[in-house]
Amino acid sequence: MNRAKYNLLSVLLLSLGAFWVTWNIAIADTGLIPAPNIQDEQPTEILSAETLPPAVQSAVFDEAMKRTSKTVADLKIVSARSQTWSDGCLNLAQPNELCSQVITPGWRVVVTDGIANWTYRTDDSGALIRLEESSP
Repeated sequence: MNRAKYNLLSVLLLSLGAFWVTWNIAIADTGLIPAPNIQDEQPTEILSAETLPPAVQSAVFDEAMKRTSKTVADLKIVSARSQTWSDGCLNLAQPNELCSQVITPGWRVVVTDGIANWTYRTDDSGALIRLEESSP
């Protein structure tokens, strides 16, 4: 009798596991799983440029220098905020661009040359960087 109970319990557990997997796949296929409730820009804290990781600061300056033909001596970081982006395109997807749907921690950095400002979005390492469209 013990063997029969064990077999019954095994079948029930396997059935429950199969049901759980099937249910989750079915819900995912219908799109009923809610996306994380993350706004386009969700600052976690405002930080000075001195607390910006050096790799991010360097990436931002490199991009700004390419865009403006200015030197690093001409540029200054006005603000840097830690941000959480809701996709791998830093919420700046181009038309027909596929973006990984993954929460991406990063930075929103504003750079100036004293005349114009440029706002960049990065991931937390500075490997991904994009200019916000509203920037010149």
